Amino acid sequence: KPILEDVVTQFGGMFRLVKINSDKHKSLSQCLEVEGLPTLLSVIDGDIVEKSTGVGGSDQLQALITRLAQRQPELSQKEKLQPVSRRFSSMCGRAAFGFAKSEKLDYDIKKQLDQLLKAPGMTSDKAQETVRILSIYLKNVARHPQDPKYRRINLLNAKAAETVAPYPPALAILRLVGFQDSADVSAGAPVAMSYESRNL
Repeated sequence: KPILEDVVTQFGGMFRLVKINSDKHKSLSQCLEVEGLPTLLSVIDGDIVEKSTGVGGSDQLQALITRLAQRQPELSQKEKLQPVSRRFSSMCGRAAFGFAKSEKLDYDIKKQLDQLLKAPGMTSDKAQETVRILSIYLKNVARHPQDPKYRRINLLNAKAAETVAPYPPALAILRLVGFQDSADVSAGAPVAMSYESRNL
């Protein structure tokens, strides 16, 4: 639809318009649950966030694109955090693992980063700070693998208690790269984690 192309163009490349021929791609149409034509799907980071049948007028499309534009900071934050998965696995000896194993590690860390962004009470600033603290932990243990000072994380420490301990995905990332819960457990949650180098 020319009107849709015009509205998308007005936003200077922020969005990409993709057209799918439902007759040629029937299985895809079924998968997307297309029940009428034209169907407009709004997709952000692989998720369908809005779906409508029929293309409205210019004002309706402007309103739709504006709503999507307002969600862009959330997407940008996610895109900003995703490359961290490679850095995490690299810090903990990615080159020492087989290719398939390292790719699985990357995938698992990305999944936990996604969950971190969705954690209750999580904000953009909190996510950035949590990732920064995790990076420090991993960088320290990678640089000083035999130093007991860096092999143990006290989750009751003020900074750890604020940025890491409250978020299961952050703890899961530490476990993925070799940290283990200590024997001390309080209210079902670890109060410390120790690094145990292992073949992932």
